Amino acid sequence: MAKKEKIIIGLSTAGSNIKIALKNAAGKFRIKSVKEFNQEKVFFKIIEKLLSFEKAELKDIGGICVVKGPGRFTGIRISLTFASMMKALIGIKVFTVTAFEILAFQAFKSLAFKKWLAKAKNPKIIVILHAFKKEYFLQIFKPADGLPKNLSKPEWLDEENIKKRVADIKGDVYLIADTEEDEDIYRLAAKRSEKAPIKISKIMPESIIETALIKKNEDVSPLYLKPARYEMENRK
Repeated sequence: MAKKEKIIIGLSTAGSNIKIALKNAAGKFRIKSVKEFNQEKVFFKIIEKLLSFEKAELKDIGGICVVKGPGRFTGIRISLTFASMMKALIGIKVFTVTAFEILAFQAFKSLAFKKWLAKAKNPKIIVILHAFKKEYFLQIFKPADGLPKNLSKPEWLDEENIKKRVADIKGDVYLIADTEEDEDIYRLAAKRSEKAPIKISKIMPESIIETALIKKNEDVSPLYLKPARYEMENRK
């Protein structure tokens, strides 16, 4: 039973791919990533399937790590509602993390980034996510011990302005973007930007858990960038 109590689940329903990771007591990961529009239809089935490999049930989960955004409004709610319910009913510890933080962490721990960082001056990590059509989310980070620290608040820009924003950033820039949501997203990079390898240019399910356990953020409020902008425009 002690082994089952240490199971950690990582969840992301913010994008077009539902991503779920399980970390058992031995530190072994089981992961699942599948493109699914109606994520609520397969969400519980995937969790139960991963738990079955450990001969475990929902009550054996010891912690839940959740991507709180940005992304689809309805999608984000699926994971956060489940995590909040488990926290309220069973007392499970819930940690949240943003998609920005996960990609920044994946870049930060990569060998390619470490080689680049050794020669970089005033280094910065830029994370870009696809929002909708020709609109994108951006956040700037600075390398630090353990986990990159954010230098800016998340921004929501159209294609023209995000190219200008990236080009105007001072210092050496390491860019990591989500190619899973937009295969050609690196076209937004400035000529002087160093681009992350394609293999880490997506949210990796195990990184949800790894990043959240470092951040230990217990705030379960969602990061809804698009609704926030709509509300701002409607006030004008």
